[in-house]
Amino acid sequence: MNKENALKYLYRLISQREYLEKTLIDKLSKKGASQVVITESISRLKELGYIDDNSFIKSFVKSGIRKLNGPNRIRNKLFMLGANSSDVEISLDEFYTQELINNNIKILIIKKSKSQDDRNKVIAYCVRRGFSISDILTAESEINQGL
Repeated sequence: MNKENALKYLYRLISQREYLEKTLIDKLSKKGASQVVITESISRLKELGYIDDNSFIKSFVKSGIRKLNGPNRIRNKLFMLGANSSDVEISLDEFYTQELINNNIKILIIKKSKSQDDRNKVIAYCVRRGFSISDILTAESEINQGL
């Protein structure tokens, strides 16, 4: 694959949605592009401002919050995609406040609780959504106290 074809392929990909730089590198590698072509193509897109990992991470975090995913789940998904850990932590700290964590857990608990017998299932569900046990128990006690 030459540089021109690589750029066309990358333009088509990024015209549909944002990607992390690592994901685009992996996609070019799977297409059989040489390391030189990959480096030049990615550098060109970065010059043009089409690749911005920080922007992708911030969008991903905001989307995860809207979907009621906890910080642990968002963090793990971003790490699996190849995001830089410090950028992920900065974005999570910026957008996912403790108050927002508690509110999202409360929404999940209220949505999933039908009776007191469901307590363990609801807690397990919240953990799978990426919230910590301590945050879940705090939110649960606030709900029970009527806060």
